[in-house]
Amino acid sequence: MSNRSQLAAPAASSLEEHSAAGGIIPVVGRVLVLTALLLLARLLFSSIVGLFELSSAGADSLPQLLGLLAGCFLYSVVLSYVAVRSRWSGLRLALLIFWLVLGITVVLAQVESVVFLQYLVSILSPEMLTLIIVQSTLFAVCCGVLVPLVHGKLLDAPPARGVGSSGLLKSMGLGEWAWKLAAIAILYVVIYISAGMFIFRALAGPAFDEYYHGLQMPAWILPFQMVRAMIWVLVAVPILQSMEGKKWEAALATALSFSLLMSAFLLGPNAIMPDRIRLSHFVELTASNFVFGWIVAWLLSRGSDKPEAALNSGAARL
Repeated sequence: MSNRSQLAAPAASSLEEHSAAGGIIPVVGRVLVLTALLLLARLLFSSIVGLFELSSAGADSLPQLLGLLAGCFLYSVVLSYVAVRSRWSGLRLALLIFWLVLGITVVLAQVESVVFLQYLVSILSPEMLTLIIVQSTLFAVCCGVLVPLVHGKLLDAPPARGVGSSGLLKSMGLGEWAWKLAAIAILYVVIYISAGMFIFRALAGPAFDEYYHGLQMPAWILPFQMVRAMIWVLVAVPILQSMEGKKWEAALATALSFSLLMSAFLLGPNAIMPDRIRLSHFVELTASNFVFGWIVAWLLSRGSDKPEAALNSGAARL
């Protein structure tokens, strides 16, 4: 009996390795397909709203196209990770993906532009801002449809057994919510100011003063950033609710969403920012939002009581 067990162990191990490898390859292919579809959608929506992201000059359009391609690839990787690890499917997953993209690229990113428009009017015109918001909204709708479709989760599936309705979101009382939200608000302000001073300004150098010449931040900038921190929480909560697995997986999904969905399209040249400012912003946003997203998820998520059971549940569905 023991000999049979010893013989069966290597075979089982080999089968698991083969299954894991077989599962990775289709996911990589789907990520690449999704990248191509998102790139086409991005170009289509830019053309529809009149926000042309590629220069008419051939020599200038190649770096822009490569930047868009890189941005769409990062979007595809992040959203694919969220979708694959999510226990949701169908409309719930589509709305989750839609809200992630809309919440980060429109509500969080462009609301700041709207609020500070009177201070940034020399950099970003109201007309340009309107086009960006329309394009980003259309792109969010497209992501909400394409991501579940490409990963075969557009149709509703039966809920996984043994997984609570709250997913990895920790069940907390009012008092715990209160102090954690207060901590998140203060933490975001600290990270926001620190990243601006020690990352963005340091990398931008003299270009910072040239680009933001005469810019004066209003007195209410810090309370406003605390409000934005609460919007970030509203982005994080459905990610945690939808996921199963280990605590670090929830933190990784949240951190990647916070960072790369905000910064990915800064990789390519644009008509608004000089290259030095754009790339400095990319590094600043990616680094600071990743750290903030990880901390938010760690505070709001619970450790999986039986991570192996959760993983086996996911394997069973495959």
